[in-house]
Amino acid sequence: MEKLFKKTAVILFLLVLTSFTIPTTVYICLSPGAKKYHYDRGCRGLNNCTHEINSVSKASAEDSGLGLCGWED
Repeated sequence: MEKLFKKTAVILFLLVLTSFTIPTTVYICLSPGAKKYHYDRGCRGLNNCTHEINSVSKASAEDSGLGLCGWED
């Protein structure tokens, strides 16, 4: 019985771990002074953006020198 419980617990644990995804698309403000990327299009950090907001890959945003917004970490 204890062995069955352990197996079930391990399976449930692995199921939970694999059910979460890390977003690969992020949002950036196209302002020349922009320094951050955002997972959520409605992030507070994008409220002050007066330029166009684009969705790009996270890798592209990081390659451009942008870091994760402080409201989202």
